Amino acid sequence: MRLRDLGERELSRTLLAERYASVPYFGNDVAVVPTRLRPDEVLVATTDPCPPPVAFELGFRDYYYLGWLLGAINFSDLAAAGARPLCILPSIVMPGESEVHTLSRLLDGLDACSATVGALVVGGNLKEGPAIDATATAIGAARSRELVTRTGARAGQLVVLIGNTGHFWAAVLLKRMGIEPDDRLLSAVLTPRPKVAAGTAFARERLLSACIDNSDGLQPSLQLLAEASSVGFRLDLDTVEFSRPVRAAAAQLGVPPLRLALGWGDWQLVGTCERDDLERVRAVCDEEVHVLGVVEPGNEVLAMVGGQLGRLGRFESERFAADSWFTAGLGSYIERILTGPLLQ
Repeated sequence: MRLRDLGERELSRTLLAERYASVPYFGNDVAVVPTRLRPDEVLVATTDPCPPPVAFELGFRDYYYLGWLLGAINFSDLAAAGARPLCILPSIVMPGESEVHTLSRLLDGLDACSATVGALVVGGNLKEGPAIDATATAIGAARSRELVTRTGARAGQLVVLIGNTGHFWAAVLLKRMGIEPDDRLLSAVLTPRPKVAAGTAFARERLLSACIDNSDGLQPSLQLLAEASSVGFRLDLDTVEFSRPVRAAAAQLGVPPLRLALGWGDWQLVGTCERDDLERVRAVCDEEVHVLGVVEPGNEVLAMVGGQLGRLGRFESERFAADSWFTAGLGSYIERILTGPLLQ
């Protein structure tokens, strides 16, 4: 059955109304979010589109993965701020000839990702268009005094990376070689987990002075964080410890594990904390915690790689740039990961 066979009204009455029957005020022009906000709490909102999932490139053509990624992208921004997610509102564009099953699977993925962070899908927009496109707005809440921004890093603090590192690209590159990655690696591609539990724990305990989600690659995330706080970073990436599956994948691929950790895809948090708080950072979250280096006065982000100090190579995917994977293609970006200079 196609979307055009039913039309917007029938889709709303059947597929959507049945799925979201428990959502207050469903079907009205606005969503009403019960927050029970305390006087010192603020609402936190973010809007992000969802690119075609790399899962599609690997043969996983289920739109469940697009729906999941749409949630993960938006909830990751809330996690970096230390906000607890409340709800998400998707805006979905689809051709009228799309199958109803495609929309249903997209919503299945969005619902499932939202459930993992305690958020509700409370409304949104469904529109006919020439191609499938999905954007969402996620809303969360945080105590104003606990809100984490990019601007609080101070000289003498540690630079930390929160979350699995190298899993995404290990899985992608193995799969493209015809080698089946283990489930731990593959889940980083299919159902990446936004670090909401860690982010809210850090905010509650006031452990991170600054934070950003690593959505575009390690180098640009570090650069943005340093610029926002008007500081420099001195990193030692030779000391990063990688999980056994990542080390094994790197050996199969014939590259150092670090190459699998520099690109986007793992949806970590990058932050700064006091040296004395490092063990508490590790204790309050169920995530890998990697110390990347230290915060210094100045404005340069320098990294030790292979015993040499310099600026990290360009492994990001910048919007509107000629070498973005959106523009140049995934193959070009992978070539950069595998063979590009680690230091500029």
